[in-house]
Amino acid sequence: MTIRKLLLITVLLIALVSVSINSLIFGSLTDRFFVSYLKETYEIHVEQIIEYSRGVLINDDRSDAQLVADLETHLVDPIFRIRLFDSEGRLLADVSTSVYEHNMMMGGGMQRMISSENEETELYSLLSDDLPIGDLYITRHSSTDNSYISRFFKNALISNSLIAALIAMGISATIGIYLSKTMSRDLKDTAAIANEIQESKSVRTEKSFISEITSIRGSLEDLSYRLRIKHRSRKEITDKLIHETRTPLTILKTHIEGIEDGVIDVDSKEIEVLRGQVDNIISIISDLGSLIDAEQSSDSVVIEEFEISKILRQIVNGLKAQFDKKGIELSLLSDEKIFMETDKFKLSQIVYNLLTNAYKFTKSGGFTKIDYHISDEDLIIQIEDNGVGIDKKDLDRIFEAYYRVESNNTSGEGIGLFVVKENLRILQGNIQIISDVGEGSKFVITIPKVLIKE
Repeated sequence: MTIRKLLLITVLLIALVSVSINSLIFGSLTDRFFVSYLKETYEIHVEQIIEYSRGVLINDDRSDAQLVADLETHLVDPIFRIRLFDSEGRLLADVSTSVYEHNMMMGGGMQRMISSENEETELYSLLSDDLPIGDLYITRHSSTDNSYISRFFKNALISNSLIAALIAMGISATIGIYLSKTMSRDLKDTAAIANEIQESKSVRTEKSFISEITSIRGSLEDLSYRLRIKHRSRKEITDKLIHETRTPLTILKTHIEGIEDGVIDVDSKEIEVLRGQVDNIISIISDLGSLIDAEQSSDSVVIEEFEISKILRQIVNGLKAQFDKKGIELSLLSDEKIFMETDKFKLSQIVYNLLTNAYKFTKSGGFTKIDYHISDEDLIIQIEDNGVGIDKKDLDRIFEAYYRVESNNTSGEGIGLFVVKENLRILQGNIQIISDVGEGSKFVITIPKVLIKE
């Protein structure tokens, strides 16, 4: 059964039960007051008839027509027949309702009751100075339920209750159809939203007049947002790993080509450079597990102690052949021994990405310099170039994923500086940029966890 039919049936049943209960209670209360009213009315009329009849018998000043007319005024339900006899038993008046007379005529002219079980006749002996002057017979319905007014009232009550029930059910059916149609439409729209989420579509929900459906739609919209974030996170991780892998592979390729061309000698220094790039690739591959679950934290760090000048020399030696091939001077200006505790691989990624960024935006004949020092127990690394520089409007966005500065001479995915920013966040460091278009750029990196050693 659909929710639309279930809701409509429920509304109709509620309306029917409500009207029925209301009719029963209202009918019972009304009938109780009505019966009390009839009894009081009957007693008042009986007293009036007795007093009137006694006056007629004592004074004998009214004509037969006047007597009948006066007594007929007291033929009020439940009284339907009045007979008055004098002391000698002569009938002075016999009045009855038209309904009672009609029933007597159907008896072939015989005076008979409608039903002896449904009527009662009470005899009142009329006295004057303790002497009998006549007899009064008042015939009434045996119970209030048998009276004409009572039966008419109950029939009207039943018929009106049925009409009220039909009207209430009609109104309830109209409201139920509207509510069920609206609810059914909202549920179908909600199901359509769920299907769009399943198809990886972006969804926007609207409020329903049913708060529960609005809550469900809000949850679905939140789920859609989370799925899109998860998808974007997975894509960022994938692109990040691809970008990180490309740098050591490019260095390996450049050095292998240099060895083949005889430009680079295969000595212990060169082997150390190649081994360092292989180690970088191994570290990157170890992070592939984060692709299995994009919500898994990728902020884990491997803290180890190392000497910064050694790491920077390895990076410079790895990239130098590539810079020399383009005609860019790459130099490390400091050689101070500084020991620190942090994630060596993530720090190497930061420097690699900033140097490759300088390589892309520095023309032949330019330079890229690396310098470092200690300031308040923090490591300060400065990477400066005289490349094309960065426009002021781009400075606030260059660390966003997939954001690329407009240039006709460079290519890339816009992920390198994003990796720099993310790694600095993980290492609790920060970066500042000093740049002017046409004059080059200077990146100032601050990394904590420096160990002061003599």
